[in-house]
Amino acid sequence: MNLSAISYYFKGKDNLMAEALDQAAVSDLDRWFDAELGDELSVEAKLEKLAMFLGRIHRNFHKIARLQLQFLTLKGRLERATTLAISELAALIAARRGLEAPDHGCKVAATSLMASIHYMSIAHERFDEMTGVPVGTDSERDDYIRALLGLHGLRADEATADDRS
Repeated sequence: MNLSAISYYFKGKDNLMAEALDQAAVSDLDRWFDAELGDELSVEAKLEKLAMFLGRIHRNFHKIARLQLQFLTLKGRLERATTLAISELAALIAARRGLEAPDHGCKVAATSLMASIHYMSIAHERFDEMTGVPVGTDSERDDYIRALLGLHGLRADEATADDRS
């Protein structure tokens, strides 16, 4: 592809790279949803599994997440991978609440979860210092995500360790 086409359509190489990463992330999320969120799991187990996955993926690929934030979201372009994750979270929250479709409250809870996971993951080097909440290890990160789910009333009292695997 020639440089003028990249400049015209994407306003530079960085934006092209961010767009390509976002498209790959959407594809990966779609495949993960199909493979991991099967009907045999309870809604609560699906919510926890998805939230844990999002926390893990953002933490493991925090540099890519920062790049997407810098070159997509902060420049007014839609980050489709985050939109897809929020949509799936909202649908699961609606199911947990016994609703046919996500209402405003479900969307707010899903956005709150995603924003917290993003922040905790993208700024993980400073998160403990800024918040006083330790998330430096995998178990601390997972505890934080479970606490977020609990804060939103999205954990079942009967959820077991098997449901979380």
